[in-house]
Amino acid sequence: MDATKPPSKAARIGVVGGGVSGLTLAHYLKEAGYGHVTLLEKEPRVGGKCCSAEVEGRVYELGAVFGTRDYTTTLELMKAVGMESGPMGGADCYDDQGRQIDLYAWHQIPRLFWLLMVNYTWLTRIRYRRINEPGLDGIPPELCLPFKAFALRHGFPTLGQVLTPPFTAFGYGYFDEVPAAYVLKYLELPMILALRDGRRRLLWPGGIETLWTRLAQRHDVRTGITIRRVVRQDTVRVETADQVLEFDALILACPLDGALSFLDASAAERRLFAAIRYYDYWVLLCEIDGLPPGSGYIPAHFTADKRGHVMLWYRRWPETRLYTLYVLGDFAMAEEEVERTCSADLRRMGATLDRVVTVRRWKYFPHVGAQEMADGYYETLEGLQGANHTYYAGEIMSFTTVELCARYSRSLVERCFSSRRGR
Repeated sequence: MDATKPPSKAARIGVVGGGVSGLTLAHYLKEAGYGHVTLLEKEPRVGGKCCSAEVEGRVYELGAVFGTRDYTTTLELMKAVGMESGPMGGADCYDDQGRQIDLYAWHQIPRLFWLLMVNYTWLTRIRYRRINEPGLDGIPPELCLPFKAFALRHGFPTLGQVLTPPFTAFGYGYFDEVPAAYVLKYLELPMILALRDGRRRLLWPGGIETLWTRLAQRHDVRTGITIRRVVRQDTVRVETADQVLEFDALILACPLDGALSFLDASAAERRLFAAIRYYDYWVLLCEIDGLPPGSGYIPAHFTADKRGHVMLWYRRWPETRLYTLYVLGDFAMAEEEVERTCSADLRRMGATLDRVVTVRRWKYFPHVGAQEMADGYYETLEGLQGANHTYYAGEIMSFTTVELCARYSRSLVERCFSSRRGR
């Protein structure tokens, strides 16, 4: 197959990964006229980190929690499967003793507003406007710096006070580690406005997993599939635990480093996939007494030395005692240690953790470090698209939100599976 030409509409396409990226690919490939798309998912369910749990007739999110009214691709997919959205409230900040606090002093507000709405907006919408397009290749070198260094260079180190809660508390790590490109891509102007204005936020009353379950019903999706080996020659041979499948093109929409266990990876693929890093993110659904209602951030726990401590709580249904707690760990922590630390945090705040209902531990936010990004990581990876019958999608290609993964998958179909190729 010529990597410079899109596969024919008769091509057999295999998609590995039944999360947001894989199912979005299946949807838009079908719209583009591809009639032989097979999606393989190793778990018994689809949706990936869009994980919803029902407890006593109510749905709780254990992965993706909310979106914004600017989630254009997600909303289009929701419309396609007849799914509605609902409103979502905001959150206050508290100290580690349970006292409500202001994230910044009142006299800082004018300057922070100026930095956010003028300086930061100009950088993200004009100077670095490439960051608003799908993908991360072709970005200026300064966006490879850790965000803390980037902010200092541009004269707004205090802006981190505003941006840290929806970044670190949502599992995306620390500003002194994560390249600025990821921060700017995620915290674009529509997202920041949604965080300030509840009318711009939305949630999924029936659970975000429902969207992907409904979408999967429209495609050839096979769950519980263990892939043992992939051999790419004239075609792509996929050996599973139960059968052998043959495709003309393969799209990896799964964790790329995980694909090394079965893929006949080239030296370049091995080097690129092995560079991927993660954060250890915990979501605990618990019965709790004594916490303030709604949602609350604990900024004192937003630093790396506070790993294992509660950063955020969220009560989705005000008439229940169930809260979700959000924690960044260090991969060495056991569940018992995390639960014990959370319980101690709550006691200091005058609350009591009565019971842990369920826990999800996510290997979260695949990304690369500042040096790897500066050395052309994304340019190299994007340059491999289509070679050896293989394409790449998923969180690492853009950012770990529902919308940004969906946008990238849609863009990949437009770029690589359309007669009108190009970014």
